[in-house]
Amino acid sequence: MIGAIWGIVGVCVILVRAIVRLVPPALAPLGQRQSTLVFAAYAASMLVNGYVEGYRAFHVGFSPRVAARALHLREDRSLLHAILAPIFVLAFFHTTRRRMMVRYFLVVGLAGLVWVIRHTPQPWRGAIDAGVVIALTWGMASLLFYFVRGLAGTPPPASAELPES
Repeated sequence: MIGAIWGIVGVCVILVRAIVRLVPPALAPLGQRQSTLVFAAYAASMLVNGYVEGYRAFHVGFSPRVAARALHLREDRSLLHAILAPIFVLAFFHTTRRRMMVRYFLVVGLAGLVWVIRHTPQPWRGAIDAGVVIALTWGMASLLFYFVRGLAGTPPPASAELPES
């Protein structure tokens, strides 16, 4: 059980750190007078990222899978999996070959996207960051929802994607 909780806490720490870092640049342009176009960009970013990333990517895909892998750690007797629980639940190892490849390509792609967004001028960066904050917050809430529900006996609607024996 300790490994399961450590895995979820570790992922939540990663998400909270990202949210905390993104809130100031997301709010910075709102302190100055902005055009209607900027407010429309904020609204569009928050709606699109809320749905595409928050709901479709996190709530439907990422969160149930991470919760399923964390819940698997309750029965897993591997000390290595328990110690490395945050990266285990994120499927960086001990998963299907396909999932592992997707995970590593996703990390590289996200790193590139972060680099591009960091070089985007304000107020447009603020609009993008506001949408990302919505998505990350939704993702973390969803992760906690699936994990707590799984502890109560309702398994997440996703496979833990463990490798075949």
